[in-house]
Amino acid sequence: MLHDAKKMANALNDAEEYPVRDWDALKIPKKHGIYMFSEGGRRLYIGSATGSSGIRGRLHTQVYPTRIHPKEGPWTVENPPPKSVRDARNLLFHVLVEDNNGHAPKPARESPWWPKKEDIGTLNKAFERIHKMTVRWVAAPQDNPDPKNTAIRAEHCAICLLQPKYVAK
Repeated sequence: MLHDAKKMANALNDAEEYPVRDWDALKIPKKHGIYMFSEGGRRLYIGSATGSSGIRGRLHTQVYPTRIHPKEGPWTVENPPPKSVRDARNLLFHVLVEDNNGHAPKPARESPWWPKKEDIGTLNKAFERIHKMTVRWVAAPQDNPDPKNTAIRAEHCAICLLQPKYVAK
């Protein structure tokens, strides 16, 4: 298992890179694995996908285009993002913190709405930035007896090896 994790971590750096904006055209596997977001050649964020929908499902929660560009237009106070988007502690959280002077705007727990119009603008800008990033991934080997734990170990190996800018807390 550790051998597979190291191989996955090493392979992530050389995996094919795809623009996030091309989501609909990507053939993202529904397998356990690891992924990395980059921006202008900088490694930003590495994560593992261990849920039942695999890498595709995990990336869906991070960057799915309707979260970047809702059908009704950018997020507004009247049309706020869903709770799963607002409460994210992932790539979006790190981008919000970096782009907003060390603070990620968050709504009050009891409120389904974002408290201020400028927070919605900050969120929309963060999604625009993510939309311009690239993503790559590596799935756990088919013959691996424990792909979920291998993906978790591979994420840790890849973070140590590739040293992304943001690390999940």
